[in-house]
Amino acid sequence: MDCRNASGRLGRYLDNELPPEERDLVETHLFACQRCGEELATLRGVSKALQSVAVPPVPEQLAAKVMERAARERASATSPFQDIFRFWSNWSLQMRLAAGAVTLAACFLGLIIGGSSLSSPSAAQRGDELRWVGLSSRGPIATAYIERSR
Repeated sequence: MDCRNASGRLGRYLDNELPPEERDLVETHLFACQRCGEELATLRGVSKALQSVAVPPVPEQLAAKVMERAARERASATSPFQDIFRFWSNWSLQMRLAAGAVTLAACFLGLIIGGSSLSSPSAAQRGDELRWVGLSSRGPIATAYIERSR
């Protein structure tokens, strides 16, 4: 075991959390390595110093206050759907109608131009498959790219 591996295990060694075989490897390394032995001594000193620090008392009503605040935040939280509708609510009625019309037109054109060859039984019989190419995301819009592979 080298110093890097031993050093990463010293805290668990000190807390008796290592499995027996790892503990034996660390002890063997500590016997041979003065630097890691000094690091272990430093960790022991820090551990003793932290154990002597007085823990401040926890206020009696802390748990009740935390639970009350969590309940208030849960009650006022919005769902993802509310966020989407809030985005659309900033648009005027004409803009919403125009966006809906453009979306429908794009779907219709997609079905006319590309849908017939991809969904026809003859394409499946020829062994055409779709292959994932990538994903592009710009704000709330994500576009998946696929291609036909033969």
